[in-house]
Amino acid sequence: MHWGWGLVGLHSLPSAEGFYRKMGMLDEGIDDEREGLRYFEWYLPKDDWWEEYVE
Repeated sequence: MHWGWGLVGLHSLPSAEGFYRKMGMLDEGIDDEREGLRYFEWYLPKDDWWEEYVE
């Protein structure tokens, strides 16, 4: 799978980290510049995007 466009990027409260992992978001680690919150990203894979919008 090739990563496509970033759709969502967010800093998570510790109590919500499990939810974002279950959603399949990528855990980019702790961001010391943002109060030590963990940063998550979610991407739309290129292949899925292409199939959805070409039809």
